[in-house]
Formats: sequence, C-alpha cells, structure tokens
Amino acid sequence: HTVPRDSARGMELLHQIRDQLGDSMEQLRSAVKQMSPHRRMADDYSLDRLLAETGKETGIETDLELQGMPYPLYPSQQVVLYKNAREAITNALRHGGATHVRIFLHYGEDEVRMEVSNNGKVPEPADGPDPGQGKQGIGFSGMLERTKVVGGTLTVQQSAPFTVITRLPVYRKREIV
Repeated sequence: HTVPRDSARGMELLHQIRDQLGDSMEQLRSAVKQMSPHRRMADDYSLDRLLAETGKETGIETDLELQGMPYPLYPSQQVVLYKNAREAITNALRHGGATHVRIFLHYGEDEVRMEVSNNGKVPEPADGPDPGQGKQGIGFSGMLERTKVVGGTLTVQQSAPFTVITRLPVYRKREIV
C-alpha cells in the first residue's frame, strides 16, 4: 500500500524486510546446524560433487571453474543453482550426446552467474515468438520457474557450445564506515 503513495518509503520498507529475512535465514541455518552438525546443506548441493558423480557414472569429462571471491549464498539460491546445473547436464547427455560438460560460476558484486555448457549437439531453434529459446520441455520450464522464484533470469545460448545461463541477484549487507 505504501509504494504507490510514497515510493521512497516503500523501497526503504522493502530493504528492511529483505534484511530481516536475511537475519532470520541466518538464525534458521544456525538452528539447523545445531540439530545436525555433521550435515551441511552445501554438501547436499555441491556442484563439485555433482560433476564428480556425473563423470563417474557416465564417463564424460567435467570441469568447474570459479571466478571472483566465493561468498555464502542463501539455501534457496544453492538449490536453484544445483538443480539447474543437474537439469542442464541431464539434457546435454540425453538430447545433445555431450562428452564434455563445463560449469562456470562467477561471484559478482550484485549477482552470481552460472553457465553450464557442453559440447553436444545444439538443438534446433523453435519457431514462434521467441525462437532463441529452442524447444522448451518440462525440464527447461522447471529451470525457468525455479530461477524466477528467487528473482533471477535464465537464458540459453543457442550456439556452440550450447550454454544454459542462470543469473541470481545477491543481497549482501554492506559495510557501514
């Protein structure tokens, strides 16, 4: 109700809510760790582990490249990145016949960007209003929905190497000097 009448105050309230939610998530993480200190969510949604298991199970080559200084992500962001990577890898193997998959993860100031590329066959562009997206199956729709829920974007590079790009905004507390 505040935003239409006073956009500056509305944005201030939204920032306060975001910060309070961030603090609540930290408290929740701490409580969960105390209940199960040997199990970490980062282990369950590790891109390193995903690639290692994929290489072991399928025999394809896998690479993970990090750029920037890694920082903690919210669990919801970790889940989105992991599930999008897993779906992109599954599609690369099933539909593209890929023999090599690469994940590039960039930690930027305002976003984290993950590019999952492969050397498989590039799908034919779809006819229609958005031909750059190719044929959208259930897997792609799931990636798109997951990404949108956390305020991110999903794009597909339709040229070799075929690449699925997930961009997620990050909200980190700024140091007050």
